[in-house]
Amino acid sequence: MCYCNGYSGLAVADYLVEKALQDGTPISNMTVLKMIFFAQGFGFPDLNRRLIRDEFYAWQWGPVEEKTYKAFRKYGGNGIMRPSNKAKRGSGRYKSAPRDNGAFRYDIQVS
Repeated sequence: MCYCNGYSGLAVADYLVEKALQDGTPISNMTVLKMIFFAQGFGFPDLNRRLIRDEFYAWQWGPVEEKTYKAFRKYGGNGIMRPSNKAKRGSGRYKSAPRDNGAFRYDIQVS
């Protein structure tokens, strides 16, 4: 399957939220927005294409991908307690989901 057009920002965010929850470290909306922005920047040189197909906007407190912001804004500055699952289809698999095939090999520590 070709992901030439990139993943949705929300699919990448859900993946990162799941990983953070598995590690016992919930992340905030602001943190996940910054992480997907950095994933976009770090991923481009290795992939030679955009990792995330959605647009980022410069807001007062940092880069924002709107669909991801809207999906997690209810948590405010608190830790996100579960993925949005809005990027999943009925089969339970992600639409255009990131795979752990090296695209997420960067060890980003969340504190």
